[in-house]
Amino acid sequence: MQEFWIAIPDSALSDSDTIEEKSRKAAFIARSISIFRVTRVIIYHEDGSDGKLLKLILEFMNTPPYLRKKLYRRMPELKASGLFEPLKTPHHKPYKRLEDVKIGEIRQGIVVRRKGMLYADLGLDRLIPLESNVKERTIINAIITSEYPNLRCRVAKDEEIKEYWGYDVIFYSKLSNILEKFSDLIILTSRKGKLAYKYEDLIRDESKKNNRIIIVFGSTKKGIHEILRKEGYSKRLKHVYNFFPEQGVETIRLEEAILGSLAILNHIIHKNFNS
Repeated sequence: MQEFWIAIPDSALSDSDTIEEKSRKAAFIARSISIFRVTRVIIYHEDGSDGKLLKLILEFMNTPPYLRKKLYRRMPELKASGLFEPLKTPHHKPYKRLEDVKIGEIRQGIVVRRKGMLYADLGLDRLIPLESNVKERTIINAIITSEYPNLRCRVAKDEEIKEYWGYDVIFYSKLSNILEKFSDLIILTSRKGKLAYKYEDLIRDESKKNNRIIIVFGSTKKGIHEILRKEGYSKRLKHVYNFFPEQGVETIRLEEAILGSLAILNHIIHKNFNS
């Protein structure tokens, strides 16, 4: 199964005026990428001023609801958070009674210290003793190691997590730096690109050679080519595709481009998967 990353500009929210509009747009992006199991969002600098807000909302959305009040103070940027549609991804576990928690269950939590002992706050009725040595306030994925009434947990290994477990968010100073650093299959989206449906076999074949696919988006005002030209990047771009031929609107908003492109790409990669 390929791992999806996306790269979006820090100007992604620039076509919205208020903090509420910007934060709701970012929350919609969070849902879109979660549908298609994106595991990393790279925010690259493109003369935008909303990069920190975008990162805040994306990380807030990715945080299990039972941890949000413990990790985020009241702030204007999160004023509209009550209107965000929940992700309901596998790591957003629902409440459970302590007696219903099973050995091997994995929940995301935060490390706390009580009377010199380490515990994990996993959104349950009490803190669970932690068998791992981790710094206080660290966010962890904890696996239950003993059953009720003597529940205990430790930090889960990456290979023990079999479900989609959300995404992380990082910053990059330039789009060209992303193209230079990663050797994965990098697909750039552009209205000036080749029509994606004509290259389905090529995209599928290339995806099989790579464990990771990075999908790069430009901004509403500037396309990929313009952004790279401004950065002084002149190398040939191999995989530039138009996922919206004969579009009926002047411009496609970033959140629309993300949802639509990921849906089409997901279809292309999984088409004839079992054949």
